Amino acid sequence: MLFGTAAFLPVMTVVQTIMHPRLFCFLAYCMFSYLFSWWDSHWVRRRKVKYFQFTPRPVSARLIADWIAGWGKTGKCLYVGERTHDNTQTDKVPLVVFYGTADYLVDGEQFVRSFDDCEHRLADTKEASSKNNTTMFPMLDLVHVERIDGYEHMDTIWGHNNHETTYPILLRQLKQAKWE
Repeated sequence: MLFGTAAFLPVMTVVQTIMHPRLFCFLAYCMFSYLFSWWDSHWVRRRKVKYFQFTPRPVSARLIADWIAGWGKTGKCLYVGERTHDNTQTDKVPLVVFYGTADYLVDGEQFVRSFDDCEHRLADTKEASSKNNTTMFPMLDLVHVERIDGYEHMDTIWGHNNHETTYPILLRQLKQAKWE
């Protein structure tokens, strides 16, 4: 396997421990820029070294794999502890999706299309009603989709204007979530 978590992420983790952070940032940025056509035009430049000190991590890929192999397939959330779960009830996790139009690594629009009743969300990116939202992901309730013009893969996390593009929507959705 030339690319994937088994290829360069473990090597990067080792190199991170022995290389100066600025040099590591430069080399990691060059590699990702070459492999995935990422650019830092939306990032806060002074934070770039910090971004690469905490990424990439194979943990996120492993968590997704475990999630899909485990409760993700059954459509039920697993709870830690002794809480009993009614098998007739399916708990859905609210999901907010942000994706950029210049992301060539992950096709956000295709991901959103994997949900039922997604057409109106792609057209006007307004909040969705919580109907029977998913076929591929029965445990998820797609509550909001935001398409951000010009954003690349990491811009939804590292963008310098996230206080305008993503954070207000996330905070609003967190306030609307029903916490038990």
